[in-house]
Amino acid sequence: AALADSDERRALDVLDNLHALAESRRLPRLTMYCLAEQVRIHSLHARNETVGHLIHRLEFLEPRFAEHDYRPLQLQYRLAVAIARAYAALGRGDLDAAEQALAIADLLAAQTHRGRDALTVKVLRAITCWKRNSAGALPLLSEALGLAAIGGNARLLADTHPWAVRMATELELLP
Repeated sequence: AALADSDERRALDVLDNLHALAESRRLPRLTMYCLAEQVRIHSLHARNETVGHLIHRLEFLEPRFAEHDYRPLQLQYRLAVAIARAYAALGRGDLDAAEQALAIADLLAAQTHRGRDALTVKVLRAITCWKRNSAGALPLLSEALGLAAIGGNARLLADTHPWAVRMATELELLP
């Protein structure tokens, strides 16, 4: 909500507070999502050093999700990390690394039946195609928008990446 109001500072403050709560209550899934969302926000502004630090903190959680109690969440963790790595790679302008991370994320989203994450991955894949001037961008973005409309997700592009909104406008998919 804070980001929708263009208040990045407040959004990051909320995430910092949620992260502190997650750490104090030993909630690794909440910790994971707080870090992944911070990666997304900072990567949109190419704050690559900060993003690298956050990715490292996210990867540091891996042994926790290998523990017996958290093993059922392991695929969800791997998906969040793959998407975060894709955002980080896009922020650095490394399209090859973004495509590699998105290929992993695409498989994990399908395997875990996480529809919203699958749409995010599809939009990010469309962005990488668009950045490469590939004809694959339009079909991917059109499909993501169609599926989002079915699910009532009007903010898919804006919530995923500002480049997605620009791309959809340029490809005349948005009014």
